[in-house]
Amino acid sequence: MAFDKPLFDLISRLAYGRSTDTTEIAKTLGVSLTRSADMSNRVSTVYVGASPHGIPAVQSVMLRLKNIAAEEQPNLVALILDPAAACYEAGEMITAFGPVSDIEIPPPEQPLSVPEMYRYRYDKMSLGFAFARDGRPCLQSVRIEY
Repeated sequence: MAFDKPLFDLISRLAYGRSTDTTEIAKTLGVSLTRSADMSNRVSTVYVGASPHGIPAVQSVMLRLKNIAAEEQPNLVALILDPAAACYEAGEMITAFGPVSDIEIPPPEQPLSVPEMYRYRYDKMSLGFAFARDGRPCLQSVRIEY
């Protein structure tokens, strides 16, 4: 499936690829991934990378892969976005990916810095889109869990 926005195309390729091969994921992202000793532990190994080429809205990426197959913590690819570089709003995401499975709106007592989460749930995979609530409702991060 091809999208008119490079960010959504990248998300689609990562989500449907569901790879655990760091070289393949790095190639899809167009970045070099480095193992983070500080963030890794016996349960999972974490890799971090800079902004993918050609998608200025993505500030950084994080990949977390399970070391223990039985662990309930899923593999994760996270894209951290810079809304100042490009603002993607919920309507654009819904146009690209279709109706949302569920929306998590923080309770009123939560600070405005806590984002709204829009989730798409698929067989053994979910996409999470975090949108800012303070100021313009731009996409802040994307979580692909599988």
